[in-house]
Amino acid sequence: MNHLIIGTAGHVDHGKTSLIKVLTNIDCDTHREEKERGITINLGFSHIELPHGDSLGIVDVPGHKDFINTMVGGACGIDMVLLVIAADKGIMPQTIEHINIITALGIRKGVVALTKIDLVDEELAEIASFEISNYLEQSTLKGAPVVGFSSVTGEGKEELINAIATVASQLEPRKVGSLFRMYIDRIFTVKGFGSVVTGSVLGGKIEVGKDLYLLPGNFPKLRVRSLERHGSQVESVVAGDRAAINLIGIKNEDFIRGMMIADKQLSETLMVDAAISSFDTDNPFPVWSNITFISGTFESQARMHLLSNIGEHNNLLALVQIHLNKPAILLVKDKFIIRNTSCTLTLGGGYVIDASPLHHRKITPKLIDYLTGLNNNILGDYGVIQLVIMELKKEPRPFSPDEIAQRLSISVAELEEGLLKGEHGFRSYLGGEQVIYMDEEHDKKFAHRVLNILAEYHSKNSMVSTGLEVKEIGGIGELYYKSPSVIPCYFKMPDLTRKAFDEEGYFRTGDLFQLKDNDCIGFFERTRDIIIRGGFNISAQEIENLLIGHPAITDAAAIPMPDERVGERVCLYVVPRDPQLIPVNLDLITSFMKKRGIAVYKLPERLEIIERIPRNATGKILRHVLKEDFQNRMMQSH
Repeated sequence: MNHLIIGTAGHVDHGKTSLIKVLTNIDCDTHREEKERGITINLGFSHIELPHGDSLGIVDVPGHKDFINTMVGGACGIDMVLLVIAADKGIMPQTIEHINIITALGIRKGVVALTKIDLVDEELAEIASFEISNYLEQSTLKGAPVVGFSSVTGEGKEELINAIATVASQLEPRKVGSLFRMYIDRIFTVKGFGSVVTGSVLGGKIEVGKDLYLLPGNFPKLRVRSLERHGSQVESVVAGDRAAINLIGIKNEDFIRGMMIADKQLSETLMVDAAISSFDTDNPFPVWSNITFISGTFESQARMHLLSNIGEHNNLLALVQIHLNKPAILLVKDKFIIRNTSCTLTLGGGYVIDASPLHHRKITPKLIDYLTGLNNNILGDYGVIQLVIMELKKEPRPFSPDEIAQRLSISVAELEEGLLKGEHGFRSYLGGEQVIYMDEEHDKKFAHRVLNILAEYHSKNSMVSTGLEVKEIGGIGELYYKSPSVIPCYFKMPDLTRKAFDEEGYFRTGDLFQLKDNDCIGFFERTRDIIIRGGFNISAQEIENLLIGHPAITDAAAIPMPDERVGERVCLYVVPRDPQLIPVNLDLITSFMKKRGIAVYKLPERLEIIERIPRNATGKILRHVLKEDFQNRMMQSH
């Protein structure tokens, strides 16, 4: 069964509500003021049974210019439009405004009902039909069938129902998705049952007994007591349904127009990046403008910052950042309408391309290229990948799939499925059993920052080889507390180990850190020397003072020798106290130094046993003599 909603559109007094009453036998004007004034003020709801068995939800919207905001709220979530135009009046101002709104909201299918044909002759009806079809050629409703209809005589009723059924059958089934969302357009109390909310289900599925959240805000969980679709009780409702939900836990005083219900907590936003089109191409948007922002039933005053105009075919397409006056629940691809602050003129419409962007204080070519690429990809098959890239660029740290899925308000399964559709454009690591995503540029900078912090730490604390705890590493400490399970996994990645060493076991320039068993970050235990900007300068006196305290050693000299691969390497000259009693070898020395906390990269690579350390009259070691001796020994060994 197809789950679809059709919404009316058209100028005031063209017969929208009368038409719905004839088609469904339901009068959508239920308020006293509507009866007295003879116009629709609030949204009306009905449904129609189609010949092929589907039940189509109907939203009847007001046509008066004073109620355009209400019309936008009703049009949110509809799949097709029933455009109503009176044969005796033709296309009127709100007809054009409604068509522009329908276009901006992305509605591509519809039927035109040419009403009041009982008031005109056949020739005038044909002329009106031709003018309408000709006008719609420039809109998304190009080719929509035009059906003559009279609410007085019932003429054209069957033809109109068949036309609606035909167009409905051409619509692709709506993607349900994993996230349930529904703007609340009405809330009322039913005696014996409590509070009931109604709305058009935007996405997802909800069942009786499940929990929901009232958003935005931090309200207690709600529970679904019962569900109705088109006046009949059901066990579940899905995207494309008009639903009435009896909720346990909701208080009418908590509700403010513009709120929605969802099956998970969603982040609020006060700022969005968006692509918009103008309804008046002769007057492009200024750099800054005050607007009224409307998405679904949500409405807020806002400031709009024009970032770039990126196209001039059809309506002018522009990239903007919108600063809202109150928090909203918005997701990428959510449609919206913008009006002037007094709500007397509809300026344009668009869709969200980033629901939680950084504040763009400065417009740069790099920013425009990024937003343009984001806009181009977000509407294509690679949308999920582009969304992931967008989120990874916002913070210079690794993310888990759970974090990204939560930010995008999709399931991890949907995230993984979306990532199969193309090249990632970001880094994906396996740290232990945890998959980690990270932006490529941020990954390089992150690793470089850690290296610099560790290099400085080891140079100042040369007697300590344990490294630093994750939370001690500068700004990474903040990130650690944001995501305590992800950051440590980043330092356990075997990918980094593999690329950190050359064939002889020395460090190459690159990612040189590792999380040890004690949750400290240090340099890999496998190394003896390290390259960071040409290598560390090893303190010879530090090693000498330590070794002279060894019971088997009388005197010692540590000679740092330059090495083109690793900056410096240590050659150690030792005078043993009693070689017969305690033999001195490299293993003995390195074991002793490790136990005293000397960093691994400072351990000697070569040991020479000699009878006397050459010193001058003041006792200073003649290092140039030992360096020359070392070079001679190296030449002889080759």
